[in-house]
Amino acid sequence: MSTYLLLCVVGKFETTEIALKNGIKVRGLTPEGYSASVKHFMQLASEAIEFYEDYFGVPYPLPKLDLVSVHAMEFRAMENWGAITFLSKVLLLDPETTPAELIQRNARSVAHEISHMWFGNLVTLKWWDDIWLNEGFARYLEHHVLDTLRPSFRSWDKYLQQVYQNAVEADWVLAKTHPVQITVPDPDSLSDVFDNISYAKGSVICRMIHAFVGDDDLFKKCLSTYIKKYSFKNTETRDLLNIIDELLAEAQHGAGIKCSEFILPWIQQPCFPVLRATRTGPKKYMLQQYCVSSNVDERAKKLLWPIQVNWMTNKGLTGSLILKERSKEFSLEDKVSEEEEVFVYFNHGMKGFYITIYDDAEFKKMAEHLGSFSEADRFGMLYTLTKTS
Repeated sequence: MSTYLLLCVVGKFETTEIALKNGIKVRGLTPEGYSASVKHFMQLASEAIEFYEDYFGVPYPLPKLDLVSVHAMEFRAMENWGAITFLSKVLLLDPETTPAELIQRNARSVAHEISHMWFGNLVTLKWWDDIWLNEGFARYLEHHVLDTLRPSFRSWDKYLQQVYQNAVEADWVLAKTHPVQITVPDPDSLSDVFDNISYAKGSVICRMIHAFVGDDDLFKKCLSTYIKKYSFKNTETRDLLNIIDELLAEAQHGAGIKCSEFILPWIQQPCFPVLRATRTGPKKYMLQQYCVSSNVDERAKKLLWPIQVNWMTNKGLTGSLILKERSKEFSLEDKVSEEEEVFVYFNHGMKGFYITIYDDAEFKKMAEHLGSFSEADRFGMLYTLTKTS
Protein backbone atom coordinates (compact mmCIF):
# COMPACT_ATOMS: atom_id res chain seq x y z
CA MET A 1 0.00 0.00 0.00
CA SER A 2 1.25 3.47 -0.85
CA THR A 3 1.91 5.61 2.20
CA TYR A 4 -0.31 8.47 0.99
CA LEU A 5 -3.30 6.14 1.41
CA LEU A 6 -2.75 5.55 5.13
CA LEU A 7 -5.26 7.25 7.44
CA CYS A 8 -5.08 7.63 11.20
CA VAL A 9 -8.16 9.36 12.58
CA VAL A 10 -8.81 10.13 16.24
CA GLY A 11 -12.12 11.44 17.51
CA LYS A 12 -15.36 10.71 19.28
CA PHE A 13 -17.47 9.03 16.60
CA GLU A 14 -20.78 7.27 16.45
CA THR A 15 -20.50 4.15 14.31
CA THR A 16 -23.20 2.65 12.10
CA GLU A 17 -22.61 -0.36 9.88
CA ILE A 18 -24.08 -2.40 7.03
CA ALA A 19 -22.85 -5.93 6.29
CA LEU A 20 -22.65 -6.99 2.65
CA LYS A 21 -23.47 -10.53 1.50
CA ASN A 22 -19.77 -11.37 1.33
CA GLY A 23 -19.19 -10.20 4.90
CA ILE A 24 -17.60 -6.84 4.08
CA LYS A 25 -18.71 -4.14 6.50
CA VAL A 26 -19.55 -0.61 5.37
CA ARG A 27 -19.33 1.67 8.39
CA GLY A 28 -20.33 5.29 8.87
CA LEU A 29 -18.25 7.28 11.37
CA THR A 30 -19.98 10.51 12.31
CA PRO A 31 -20.06 13.08 15.13
CA GLU A 32 -22.40 12.19 17.97
CA GLY A 33 -26.04 12.58 17.01
CA TYR A 34 -25.51 12.36 13.25
CA SER A 35 -25.46 8.63 12.60
CA ALA A 36 -28.85 8.71 10.86
CA SER A 37 -27.54 11.28 8.37
CA VAL A 38 -24.92 8.94 6.93
CA LYS A 39 -27.19 5.97 6.20
CA HIS A 40 -28.23 7.26 2.77
CA PHE A 41 -24.67 7.14 1.43
CA MET A 42 -23.76 4.00 3.35
CA GLN A 43 -26.41 2.23 1.31
CA LEU A 44 -25.04 3.70 -1.91
CA ALA A 45 -21.49 2.70 -0.88
CA SER A 46 -22.52 -0.89 -0.24
CA GLU A 47 -24.18 -1.08 -3.67
CA ALA A 48 -21.17 0.60 -5.32
CA ILE A 49 -18.76 -1.96 -3.88
CA GLU A 50 -20.84 -4.77 -5.35
CA PHE A 51 -21.07 -2.92 -8.68
CA TYR A 52 -17.30 -2.47 -8.94
CA GLU A 53 -16.60 -6.05 -7.87
CA ASP A 54 -18.77 -7.23 -10.75
CA TYR A 55 -17.55 -4.59 -13.23
CA PHE A 56 -13.83 -5.23 -12.65
CA GLY A 57 -14.17 -8.92 -11.82
CA VAL A 58 -11.94 -8.28 -8.80
CA PRO A 59 -13.18 -8.55 -5.19
CA TYR A 60 -12.88 -5.61 -2.83
CA PRO A 61 -9.64 -6.59 -1.04
CA LEU A 62 -10.37 -5.37 2.51
CA PRO A 63 -12.76 -6.55 5.24
CA LYS A 64 -14.37 -3.12 5.71
CA LEU A 65 -14.90 0.32 4.23
CA ASP A 66 -15.34 3.30 6.54
CA LEU A 67 -17.03 6.53 5.47
CA VAL A 68 -15.57 9.08 7.88
CA SER A 69 -17.12 12.50 8.42
CA VAL A 70 -14.60 15.28 9.12
CA HIS A 71 -15.27 18.95 9.72
CA ALA A 72 -12.44 20.42 7.63
CA MET A 73 -9.97 19.17 5.01
CA GLU A 74 -8.42 20.44 1.78
CA PHE A 75 -10.60 18.37 -0.56
CA ARG A 76 -14.25 17.27 -0.53
CA ALA A 77 -13.07 13.69 0.01
CA MET A 78 -9.96 11.52 0.13
CA GLU A 79 -9.73 7.86 -0.92
CA ASN A 80 -7.67 6.50 1.99
CA TRP A 81 -7.70 2.74 1.59
CA GLY A 82 -10.58 1.27 3.53
CA ALA A 83 -11.39 4.57 5.26
CA ILE A 84 -12.61 7.36 2.98
CA THR A 85 -12.79 10.80 4.57
CA PHE A 86 -15.50 13.23 3.50
CA LEU A 87 -16.31 16.76 4.48
CA SER A 88 -19.35 16.61 6.73
CA LYS A 89 -21.36 18.68 4.25
CA VAL A 90 -20.78 15.97 1.61
CA LEU A 91 -21.51 12.90 3.71
CA LEU A 92 -24.22 13.96 6.13
CA LEU A 93 -27.64 14.85 4.76
CA ASP A 94 -31.35 14.24 5.06
CA PRO A 95 -32.63 12.94 1.69
CA GLU A 96 -36.10 14.27 2.52
CA THR A 97 -34.99 17.91 2.80
CA THR A 98 -31.78 18.12 0.74
CA PRO A 99 -32.11 19.46 -2.84
CA ALA A 100 -31.90 16.70 -5.46
CA GLU A 101 -28.99 18.33 -7.28
CA LEU A 102 -26.90 18.35 -4.08
CA ILE A 103 -27.74 14.71 -3.33
CA GLN A 104 -26.62 13.78 -6.84
CA ARG A 105 -23.39 15.77 -6.62
CA ASN A 106 -22.50 14.18 -3.29
CA ALA A 107 -23.45 10.74 -4.57
CA ARG A 108 -20.96 11.24 -7.41
CA SER A 109 -18.29 11.99 -4.79
CA VAL A 110 -19.08 8.74 -2.95
CA ALA A 111 -19.03 6.68 -6.17
CA HIS A 112 -15.83 8.44 -7.28
CA GLU A 113 -13.90 7.69 -4.10
CA ILE A 114 -14.99 4.06 -3.97
CA SER A 115 -13.76 3.53 -7.55
CA HIS A 116 -10.31 4.51 -6.26
CA MET A 117 -10.28 1.40 -4.07
CA TRP A 118 -9.43 -0.36 -7.34
CA PHE A 119 -8.20 2.41 -9.67
CA GLY A 120 -5.58 4.13 -7.56
CA ASN A 121 -5.29 1.98 -4.44
CA LEU A 122 -5.22 -1.67 -5.51
CA VAL A 123 -3.34 -0.49 -8.61
CA THR A 124 -1.28 2.62 -7.88
CA LEU A 125 0.63 5.02 -10.10
CA LYS A 126 4.40 4.88 -10.41
CA TRP A 127 4.41 8.67 -10.23
CA TRP A 128 2.06 11.63 -10.41
CA ASP A 129 2.75 12.28 -14.12
CA ASP A 130 -0.11 9.83 -14.79
CA ILE A 131 -2.62 11.19 -12.26
CA TRP A 132 -5.25 11.19 -15.02
CA LEU A 133 -5.27 7.37 -14.75
CA ASN A 134 -6.59 7.77 -11.22
CA GLU A 135 -8.78 10.83 -11.47
CA GLY A 136 -9.93 10.60 -15.08
CA PHE A 137 -11.13 7.02 -14.70
CA ALA A 138 -12.72 7.73 -11.31
CA ARG A 139 -14.61 10.70 -12.77
CA TYR A 140 -15.75 8.52 -15.68
CA LEU A 141 -16.65 5.45 -13.64
CA GLU A 142 -18.68 7.40 -11.08
CA HIS A 143 -21.19 8.04 -13.87
CA HIS A 144 -21.28 4.35 -14.81
CA VAL A 145 -22.12 3.45 -11.21
CA LEU A 146 -24.89 5.98 -10.81
CA ASP A 147 -26.35 5.28 -14.25
CA THR A 148 -26.87 1.69 -13.07
CA LEU A 149 -27.69 2.19 -9.39
CA ARG A 150 -29.55 5.51 -9.58
CA PRO A 151 -30.93 5.80 -13.15
CA SER A 152 -33.25 8.63 -12.12
CA PHE A 153 -30.15 10.84 -11.79
CA ARG A 154 -29.70 10.70 -15.61
CA SER A 155 -25.95 10.80 -15.04
CA TRP A 156 -24.83 10.58 -18.66
CA ASP A 157 -27.02 13.47 -19.77
CA LYS A 158 -25.52 15.62 -17.01
CA TYR A 159 -22.02 14.37 -17.82
CA LEU A 160 -21.93 16.56 -20.92
CA GLN A 161 -23.11 19.67 -19.07
CA GLN A 162 -20.69 19.15 -16.21
CA VAL A 163 -17.61 17.09 -17.07
CA TYR A 164 -17.39 17.56 -20.85
CA GLN A 165 -18.09 21.27 -20.68
CA ASN A 166 -15.57 21.74 -17.84
CA ALA A 167 -12.94 20.00 -19.96
CA VAL A 168 -13.60 22.28 -22.94
CA GLU A 169 -13.46 25.44 -20.83
CA ALA A 170 -10.22 24.38 -19.12
CA ASP A 171 -8.52 23.39 -22.39
CA TRP A 172 -9.75 26.15 -24.71
CA VAL A 173 -6.68 28.43 -24.71
CA LEU A 174 -3.34 26.83 -25.53
CA ALA A 175 -1.35 29.38 -23.53
CA LYS A 176 -3.35 28.62 -20.37
CA THR A 177 -3.64 24.84 -20.48
CA HIS A 178 -1.30 21.84 -20.27
CA PRO A 179 -1.24 18.23 -21.49
CA VAL A 180 -3.14 15.59 -19.54
CA GLN A 181 0.13 13.75 -18.97
CA ILE A 182 2.51 16.27 -17.46
CA THR A 183 5.90 15.96 -15.79
CA VAL A 184 5.67 16.39 -12.03
CA PRO A 185 9.25 17.04 -10.87
CA ASP A 186 8.55 16.79 -7.14
CA PRO A 187 5.66 16.53 -4.64
CA ASP A 188 5.63 20.30 -4.21
CA SER A 189 4.33 20.58 -7.79
CA LEU A 190 1.32 18.32 -7.21
CA SER A 191 -1.17 21.15 -6.93
CA ASP A 192 -0.52 21.97 -10.60
CA VAL A 193 -2.08 18.71 -11.80
CA PHE A 194 -5.16 18.38 -9.59
CA ASP A 195 -7.31 20.40 -11.96
CA ASN A 196 -9.99 20.05 -14.63
CA ILE A 197 -7.44 18.82 -17.16
CA SER A 198 -6.64 15.74 -15.06
CA TYR A 199 -10.21 15.20 -13.85
CA ALA A 200 -12.55 16.41 -16.59
CA LYS A 201 -10.44 16.09 -19.72
CA GLY A 202 -8.95 12.88 -18.32
CA SER A 203 -12.49 11.55 -17.92
CA VAL A 204 -13.46 12.57 -21.47
CA ILE A 205 -10.39 10.71 -22.76
CA CYS A 206 -11.49 7.59 -20.82
CA ARG A 207 -14.83 7.96 -22.59
CA MET A 208 -12.98 8.19 -25.91
CA ILE A 209 -11.09 4.98 -25.08
CA HIS A 210 -14.40 3.27 -24.34
CA ALA A 211 -15.84 4.52 -27.64
CA PHE A 212 -12.70 3.41 -29.50
CA VAL A 213 -12.91 -0.10 -28.02
CA GLY A 214 -16.61 -0.06 -28.90
CA ASP A 215 -17.87 -3.19 -27.19
CA ASP A 216 -18.87 -2.70 -23.52
CA ASP A 217 -17.83 -6.20 -22.46
CA LEU A 218 -14.46 -5.85 -24.19
CA PHE A 219 -13.87 -2.51 -22.45
CA LYS A 220 -14.66 -4.11 -19.08
CA LYS A 221 -12.31 -6.97 -19.94
CA CYS A 222 -9.52 -4.46 -20.63
CA LEU A 223 -9.96 -2.80 -17.24
CA SER A 224 -10.35 -6.13 -15.45
CA THR A 225 -7.18 -7.53 -17.04
CA TYR A 226 -5.26 -4.38 -16.10
CA ILE A 227 -6.36 -4.51 -12.46
CA LYS A 228 -5.73 -8.25 -12.11
CA LYS A 229 -2.28 -7.99 -13.67
CA TYR A 230 -1.15 -5.00 -11.63
CA SER A 231 -2.88 -5.55 -8.28
CA PHE A 232 -0.60 -4.36 -5.44
CA LYS A 233 1.78 -2.92 -8.04
CA ASN A 234 2.58 0.44 -9.61
CA THR A 235 1.78 1.36 -13.19
CA GLU A 236 1.94 4.08 -15.82
CA THR A 237 -0.25 4.96 -18.79
CA ARG A 238 1.58 2.63 -21.18
CA ASP A 239 0.72 -0.41 -19.04
CA LEU A 240 -3.01 0.09 -19.53
CA LEU A 241 -2.70 0.99 -23.21
CA ASN A 242 -0.54 -2.08 -23.92
CA ILE A 243 -3.21 -4.33 -22.43
CA ILE A 244 -5.91 -2.65 -24.51
CA ASP A 245 -3.77 -3.02 -27.66
CA GLU A 246 -3.25 -6.73 -26.95
CA LEU A 247 -6.91 -7.49 -26.28
CA LEU A 248 -8.10 -5.51 -29.31
CA ALA A 249 -5.63 -7.41 -31.48
CA GLU A 250 -7.01 -10.71 -30.13
CA ALA A 251 -10.53 -9.51 -30.87
CA GLN A 252 -9.48 -8.42 -34.39
CA HIS A 253 -10.57 -4.87 -33.75
CA GLY A 254 -10.86 -3.16 -37.11
CA ALA A 255 -10.01 0.49 -36.46
CA GLY A 256 -6.75 0.34 -38.43
CA ILE A 257 -4.83 2.04 -35.61
CA LYS A 258 -3.76 0.83 -32.16
CA CYS A 259 -5.46 2.34 -29.14
CA SER A 260 -2.08 3.56 -27.88
CA GLU A 261 -1.40 5.34 -31.20
CA PHE A 262 -4.89 6.82 -31.08
CA ILE A 263 -4.89 8.06 -27.49
CA LEU A 264 -1.29 9.17 -26.77
CA PRO A 265 -1.54 12.41 -28.80
CA TRP A 266 -4.62 13.32 -26.76
CA ILE A 267 -2.81 13.00 -23.45
CA GLN A 268 0.60 14.28 -24.55
CA GLN A 269 -0.58 17.41 -26.37
CA PRO A 270 -2.48 20.33 -24.85
CA CYS A 271 -5.72 21.79 -26.22
CA PHE A 272 -8.12 20.04 -28.64
CA PRO A 273 -9.18 20.20 -32.29
CA VAL A 274 -11.98 21.79 -34.24
CA LEU A 275 -13.46 19.67 -37.02
CA ARG A 276 -14.76 21.74 -39.93
CA ALA A 277 -17.22 19.86 -42.13
CA THR A 278 -17.74 21.59 -45.48
CA ARG A 279 -20.27 20.19 -47.95
CA THR A 280 -18.63 19.74 -51.36
CA GLY A 281 -21.45 17.86 -53.08
CA PRO A 282 -24.92 16.41 -52.48
CA LYS A 283 -23.42 13.54 -50.51
CA LYS A 284 -19.83 14.68 -49.93
CA TYR A 285 -18.03 16.65 -47.23
CA MET A 286 -14.49 17.83 -46.77
CA LEU A 287 -13.37 17.22 -43.18
CA GLN A 288 -10.57 19.47 -41.89
CA GLN A 289 -9.05 19.61 -38.44
CA TYR A 290 -7.14 22.39 -36.68
CA CYS A 291 -6.42 23.35 -33.08
CA VAL A 292 -9.04 25.51 -31.40
CA SER A 293 -6.29 28.06 -30.59
CA SER A 294 -4.85 28.20 -34.11
CA ASN A 295 -6.04 31.75 -34.73
CA VAL A 296 -4.28 33.16 -31.66
CA ASP A 297 -1.20 30.97 -31.16
CA GLU A 298 1.32 29.93 -33.83
CA ARG A 299 2.30 26.83 -31.84
CA ALA A 300 -1.21 25.51 -32.23
CA LYS A 301 -0.85 25.21 -36.00
CA LYS A 302 1.57 22.29 -35.55
CA LEU A 303 -0.83 20.20 -33.46
CA LEU A 304 -2.58 17.23 -35.03
CA TRP A 305 -4.80 14.55 -33.49
CA PRO A 306 -6.21 11.20 -34.62
CA ILE A 307 -9.95 11.92 -34.39
CA GLN A 308 -12.58 9.21 -34.17
CA VAL A 309 -15.43 10.75 -36.15
CA ASN A 310 -18.71 9.04 -35.32
CA TRP A 311 -21.39 10.24 -37.73
CA MET A 312 -25.14 9.99 -38.23
CA THR A 313 -27.35 11.05 -41.13
CA ASN A 314 -30.86 12.47 -40.93
CA LYS A 315 -31.99 9.07 -42.21
CA GLY A 316 -30.54 7.29 -39.19
CA LEU A 317 -27.52 5.82 -40.97
CA THR A 318 -24.45 5.73 -38.68
CA GLY A 319 -20.76 4.97 -39.02
CA SER A 320 -17.28 5.86 -37.85
CA LEU A 321 -13.90 6.78 -39.28
CA ILE A 322 -10.49 7.83 -37.97
CA LEU A 323 -9.22 11.16 -39.27
CA LYS A 324 -5.43 11.16 -38.91
CA GLU A 325 -4.77 13.77 -41.58
CA ARG A 326 -5.32 17.54 -41.72
CA SER A 327 -8.14 16.95 -44.17
CA LYS A 328 -10.02 14.09 -45.76
CA GLU A 329 -13.00 13.69 -48.05
CA PHE A 330 -16.08 11.98 -46.62
CA SER A 331 -18.60 10.52 -49.04
CA LEU A 332 -21.98 8.83 -48.67
CA GLU A 333 -22.37 8.10 -52.38
CA ASP A 334 -21.97 4.34 -51.88
CA LYS A 335 -24.23 4.30 -48.81
CA VAL A 336 -27.45 6.10 -49.83
CA SER A 337 -29.53 6.23 -52.98
CA GLU A 338 -28.94 8.99 -55.48
CA GLU A 339 -32.31 10.67 -54.97
CA GLU A 340 -32.11 10.84 -51.15
CA GLU A 341 -31.44 14.25 -49.63
CA VAL A 342 -29.14 13.83 -46.65
CA PHE A 343 -27.13 15.79 -44.18
CA VAL A 344 -24.58 14.38 -41.74
CA TYR A 345 -24.06 15.18 -38.07
CA PHE A 346 -20.47 14.53 -37.02
CA ASN A 347 -19.39 13.58 -33.48
CA HIS A 348 -22.61 11.65 -33.03
CA GLY A 349 -23.10 10.92 -29.32
CA MET A 350 -20.48 13.52 -28.36
CA LYS A 351 -17.94 10.75 -27.73
CA GLY A 352 -15.02 12.74 -29.18
CA PHE A 353 -13.30 15.70 -27.58
CA TYR A 354 -13.66 18.20 -30.39
CA ILE A 355 -16.05 20.83 -31.69
CA THR A 356 -17.62 20.47 -35.14
CA ILE A 357 -18.28 23.53 -37.31
CA TYR A 358 -20.57 23.51 -40.35
CA ASP A 359 -21.56 26.04 -42.97
CA ASP A 360 -24.61 28.13 -42.09
CA ALA A 361 -26.80 26.19 -44.52
CA GLU A 362 -25.89 22.90 -42.82
CA PHE A 363 -26.57 24.31 -39.36
CA LYS A 364 -29.97 25.45 -40.57
CA LYS A 365 -30.86 21.99 -41.90
CA MET A 366 -29.86 20.39 -38.62
CA ALA A 367 -31.76 22.96 -36.57
CA GLU A 368 -34.92 21.97 -38.43
CA HIS A 369 -34.43 18.36 -37.27
CA LEU A 370 -33.15 19.15 -33.77
CA GLY A 371 -36.17 17.52 -32.12
CA SER A 372 -35.18 14.13 -33.55
CA PHE A 373 -31.63 14.33 -32.16
CA SER A 374 -30.59 12.53 -28.99
CA GLU A 375 -30.01 14.68 -25.92
CA ALA A 376 -26.25 14.31 -26.35
CA ASP A 377 -26.40 15.46 -29.98
CA ARG A 378 -28.69 18.38 -29.17
CA PHE A 379 -26.20 19.45 -26.53
CA GLY A 380 -23.39 19.19 -29.07
CA MET A 381 -25.22 21.30 -31.62
CA LEU A 382 -26.27 24.02 -29.18
CA TYR A 383 -22.94 24.08 -27.34
CA THR A 384 -21.07 24.43 -30.63
CA LEU A 385 -23.23 27.42 -31.52
CA THR A 386 -22.53 29.12 -28.18
CA LYS A 387 -18.77 28.57 -28.51
CA THR A 388 -18.41 29.60 -32.15
CA SER A 389 -20.98 32.35 -32.68
